[in-house]
Amino acid sequence: MPPAGSQHAPSGTSIEAVNLRNEGYAPAVAEYADYQPRNEDTPSTTRVGEDAVRRAEREDAPFIAALVARRHGMPLERAQDGVEREFAGLAAGNPWNLFVAEVDGGVVGFARVREVAHREGVPGGWYLMGVIVHPAYRRRGIGTALTRARLRWIRARSRAAFYFANRENRASIALHERVGFAAVADEFEYERANFNHGDGSLYRIDLR
Repeated sequence: MPPAGSQHAPSGTSIEAVNLRNEGYAPAVAEYADYQPRNEDTPSTTRVGEDAVRRAEREDAPFIAALVARRHGMPLERAQDGVEREFAGLAAGNPWNLFVAEVDGGVVGFARVREVAHREGVPGGWYLMGVIVHPAYRRRGIGTALTRARLRWIRARSRAAFYFANRENRASIALHERVGFAAVADEFEYERANFNHGDGSLYRIDLR
């Protein structure tokens, strides 16, 4: 849904900037979020809970595309085409779903789930994929909220969930380990992921 306004955005950042409404191209941000081990004793900005997460609606497509374009450093039009295809596939009954995190009246996070068919080296089941959080809103628990909300959605459909990552993506791996994922395979390969030319690892969590 369109942002309601720019109040409470981080200093120097408006909701319009967060959603990149008018940018045709955005430079890629760091390939991975900086790994910063959590310190529960350190004061931080207000953390975001699962109540900020909902299933994405078609009206969210421009804001999702802006996040994707910024994350991958691609033209906005290309990102918009990809997001529109995802919504079209979802409407056609394809086995995936899309989720957004909405904070301060704007969409600041996006994530997917996809059901993957079993093949050699790839267990069949529901996979968490593609978390993107706008850099101005990182370190507020949005990635964790998106992860927990998706696991709750999968729990109603499966006894387990999977996730894979480049071994160097320490921030993402730490997040998923905190919610209960454990490594089940190294040198994991998936045709839709190049792991940025690194090595992939597969993780699993039991949900029942």
